[in-house]
Amino acid sequence: MKPIRIFVAAAASLFVCVNASAQVTREKLAADPYAGVGIYHVYKPGNMQDTAAPEGYNPFYISHIGRHGSRYHDSSKKFDKAPEKIRKAAETGMLTERGMALYRELMKVDSATVGNLGKLSELGAEEHQMIAKRMYRRFPEVFSSEERIYVDAASSTVRRCQESMMAFTKRLKKERKSLKVNVHSGDSYMAYLLYKPADYFDIVHLGSDVTDSLAKALLDTTAFLSSIFKDPEEGAKLVSPSWKFMREVLIWGSIAPDIRLDDVCVPAYYTEDMRYQLAKVNACRIYSEMCNSVESGGRRMSLTETLLSDFIAVSALSLTSMTFLNFPVLAGAKSRKDKNYSIVILGDTHFDTEPADVYHSHYNEKVEWLNRVQRAEFARNGEMWRERCPRLLKRCACLADENTQIALQVGDLIQGDCGNGDVHRKMLDDVMNAFKKEFGGLPFVTVEGNHDVRGTDAKKVYHEYMPKRMSEELGKDIEKTTFYFNIGPDAFLVLDFNHPDDAEIEKMLQETRGARHTFIITHGPVFPMDEQSCRWFFHGGANESETAARRHFRAEFAKRHAIVLCGHSHATTLTEWKGDGGIITQMEMSSVWAKPEAAEYKVITEDPKEYGSRRMGMKTMPDGSPIKDESALFEEYLPGITRYIHSYTPGSFKLNVGPKHITIDFYAGDSTFKTRTFELR
Repeated sequence: MKPIRIFVAAAASLFVCVNASAQVTREKLAADPYAGVGIYHVYKPGNMQDTAAPEGYNPFYISHIGRHGSRYHDSSKKFDKAPEKIRKAAETGMLTERGMALYRELMKVDSATVGNLGKLSELGAEEHQMIAKRMYRRFPEVFSSEERIYVDAASSTVRRCQESMMAFTKRLKKERKSLKVNVHSGDSYMAYLLYKPADYFDIVHLGSDVTDSLAKALLDTTAFLSSIFKDPEEGAKLVSPSWKFMREVLIWGSIAPDIRLDDVCVPAYYTEDMRYQLAKVNACRIYSEMCNSVESGGRRMSLTETLLSDFIAVSALSLTSMTFLNFPVLAGAKSRKDKNYSIVILGDTHFDTEPADVYHSHYNEKVEWLNRVQRAEFARNGEMWRERCPRLLKRCACLADENTQIALQVGDLIQGDCGNGDVHRKMLDDVMNAFKKEFGGLPFVTVEGNHDVRGTDAKKVYHEYMPKRMSEELGKDIEKTTFYFNIGPDAFLVLDFNHPDDAEIEKMLQETRGARHTFIITHGPVFPMDEQSCRWFFHGGANESETAARRHFRAEFAKRHAIVLCGHSHATTLTEWKGDGGIITQMEMSSVWAKPEAAEYKVITEDPKEYGSRRMGMKTMPDGSPIKDESALFEEYLPGITRYIHSYTPGSFKLNVGPKHITIDFYAGDSTFKTRTFELR
């Protein structure tokens, strides 16, 4: 059995835990004057009673997300106007006795905050310790295993979050010393714990105008100003706008319980009616700015989808690990004791040579425009394989290290177009031997591309030749161009997108159920291509049967949260789509270094909304015929596209796989420096 894992995250502002909800009543306010202050309300667990699990079910795994504990104010900028205004009023003798008392209360908070902005308070650490204690004692079944239990904890880079995480895990260790606790924090975790798209702050603050409008309409400041100013009219001028001042004073003082200023109670300077109206305003702020409100564009919760997907995936893995298929480590690969490994990858390579008649003396394409295009490709390939691509190949081989399990190429290994089966076989043999020489003892795996089977007898030759070579490389019997292999707990499904064998794919999906990570290796992508030939993708045909097959496998891949490694488009592009109850992350890779300047990394777009826009702007096909309107196809996918990073820069790639993170390092051209890291998961 795999060890039970507990995930603990302390995120800066991912979720807001508030005792005071939109349903704050006058009774609650009478019992607790701080009940309506919003996010600064001290966490009080109350009386909890768990719903009993159905018969036959037992707790086995916990995913926990926690905001940092009680803290000091994180910034004086939010409230510096209110303290400064009341300080000026006190210095000029404008305050009543009650106003002066309020001023002294606020200055206590101000004094305690100096030098402590943003810090976790002592109470904040205790809150997390008690949550950990209650978790341990409420779910003894999760912690009772005699096997090693791992607690995996991650926090954002904010100090108070790190301290919250440490307080939580320290208490768990106190409950059971044998727990193995792993703590993580760093910039690489921020995209995971606190995903921020380009318009993040726009999303967060879209509801602020709604809150301000409600405050202006709801808050009657007359009584409040009259209680603290000798001349309320002059006081109103000093603190204008008075509704904002009234809110800021309460919020500034509401932190007192969080930092244990027990002799301070700013809400006491407000009547019950005032506190009730302010509670409504604070509830409006929480909902409109921090929840999935219309004002936030219904997108607030989408910021947490990556984290939620992980919760689901890891919990599913924890469950399936009890009956997990015992996948063998790839035969011929290095045995790994840990769960981390890498794969070095080449995109399309279009191996060829000069002069063209070495492999293309029998080429016999009769269509004039196609003949012209393909002969231009021969010239392109010969020129780039004269010098640039051998350098790129050597650079890719240099990426391999002691953790590297295989070398992978994602199809269009060769140009094809030989016009003769024997020459085609020689071309395949030449490239396999040349690449194997560079990669040394690493197993070399490739997938069928359209060029690999293009030309007279090419398909027949490839289907005879390549399964035998893959059997040698992988140390297992492979009979088809659709097959799978495993590296540790991970499944790699190699799909022939030219001739999809649906029955075989279904069989492979069944046989690899329970895999930790599922990788789909295919030459053509699984999403419509943002190119002229947009339908040239896995089951991309326009007829009913192809559409049904496409949607079926899309759902199957999404359920597995599949990661697709592909080529074909001669682009380096990351596309992520959420739908069908899961997520598919696709990395298209190219090693076609057609021109020297192409190695300069240039991004066409990083806007998910731009997916499909290139194809939509095209008018004609390469043969000059009018291009078909495929807007409906792209509109089917666009709502689910969450990431889209598109570039045409070629290079080499290194896939890094671990239990929690999967990344691809990209090296443009033959660069010795990493150009970019793509975080897949």
